[in-house]
Parts: sequence; C-alpha cells; structure tokens
Amino acid sequence: MPTILTHTAVPLAIGLALGPRVVSRSLLVAGVLASMLPDLEASPLSLRRVFSARGAAVLGSELLWVWLPAMALAAVAVLARRVRRV
Repeated sequence: MPTILTHTAVPLAIGLALGPRVVSRSLLVAGVLASMLPDLEASPLSLRRVFSARGAAVLGSELLWVWLPAMALAAVAVLARRVRRV
C-alpha cells in the first residue's frame, strides 16, 4: 500500500534520472511535497503506530520493495549519464 514515504520515491527517482538541468531543486521539492499531501490528511498512522512493531515492519518493507529498487534505478541512470559524457 502506498504511504507518505513511498510516494516521495517517484519524484526523487525522476529528479535523479533526469538531472538538475531538467528538474530544478525547487521543482523537485515541490514534487516531493505534492506527492505527500494526499497522505498527510488521510493517514491513519500516528507516531505511536509508526514506532510499533507493525510500523517497523511496514517501514522495512517499504525500504526493501520501494526505496531500494528506486535508488538502484536512480544509480543506474546516473551512471549511464556519466558514461555518455565520457
């Protein structure tokens, strides 16, 4: 299930893949904030629930299945861009 943390992976990955010439820092920040807005109001999680055993399990799952692949794709995009420059 998408959460406030996983929605931010999309604009971050796009920003890293396209680079700072295409996606400015202010546009990247706006994209991250805009991706979190729907979840801020409707999120059933409280800080107490986030730091429970179930919350830790959800965060671990998000790291494994969302952030790790997104960062791997971003790293590949950055490396591919560097190889093209050489």
